[in-house]
Amino acid sequence: MHRCNVSKLLTRLMEEFAIPSGPRKELINNHCSEFMQLIKDRVCVEYPNP
Repeated sequence: MHRCNVSKLLTRLMEEFAIPSGPRKELINNHCSEFMQLIKDRVCVEYPNP
C-alpha cells in the first residue's frame, strides 16, 4: 500500500466530515470500502495463501 494513497483517502474523509451539512453516507461508505480494499490488497501481497 502506498502511503500517498492512504493519505489521499484520509484527506477525502476529513474533507467529507468537515462539510457543514454533515457527511454524505454514500461517500463515506465508498471511502471506507476503498480503504478496506487497500488493506486487503496489502495483506494479500505480504501474506499470500500457501
